[in-house]
Amino acid sequence: MEIIAECPFENRKRCGELLSGLMIQAGAEKINIPMKCDVEFFFCWYGHEVSPEDTPQALAQYEEYNRTGLYRDVSEY
Repeated sequence: MEIIAECPFENRKRCGELLSGLMIQAGAEKINIPMKCDVEFFFCWYGHEVSPEDTPQALAQYEEYNRTGLYRDVSEY
């Protein structure tokens, strides 16, 4: 199962935590085994991944994306 959500950049970590918790709870109602849910962050669907932490690289990547509409992998910063 996959859920794709959109949120403000500065809320990405908290939104990811909430969505992950909801996915785990939904599975727990059907299956009585430990579950986990991975969360990934992108500027656009299946684009380059963005860090959930407010590192200088992630902030530079976000500022460039806002300015130009283009994104590069955080490793290029």
